[in-house]
Amino acid sequence: ENDVVCGDNEKLSTELIEWKEKAKDFESRLKEAKEKCSVYESKVKSLEEAKKLSEKNGSEIIRENESFREQILKLEKEVLVLKRECEDGNVERLKLVGEKEKLDEKMKGLEREGFEREKLVKNLEENANLLTEE
Repeated sequence: ENDVVCGDNEKLSTELIEWKEKAKDFESRLKEAKEKCSVYESKVKSLEEAKKLSEKNGSEIIRENESFREQILKLEKEVLVLKRECEDGNVERLKLVGEKEKLDEKMKGLEREGFEREKLVKNLEENANLLTEE
């Protein structure tokens, strides 16, 4: 019986050593897994922070886009007003050009009239000179 018990003890001793080695292996793998888990948790945290920052930046970009849209609408309105003013200015300019042309025609007529009068005055002066000489 002693031999059987000794054999069982050796067998148990061997199994215990194997289990201790397996436990050490398991503990080292568990330690690696914990380290990897810590790295992954850190990455997840970084990604969550990046997501929050991205969402914040996204909402800021949306606000900026809305502001730009408002500015664009204001500028488009100003452009329309300026176009209308320009069209009104062109109409006014055309009126003034028409009036200037009329005045130019009147001036030419008056110049012709003035030239004709000068001729008449010269003729009258010449006639008067001739009459005074006789």
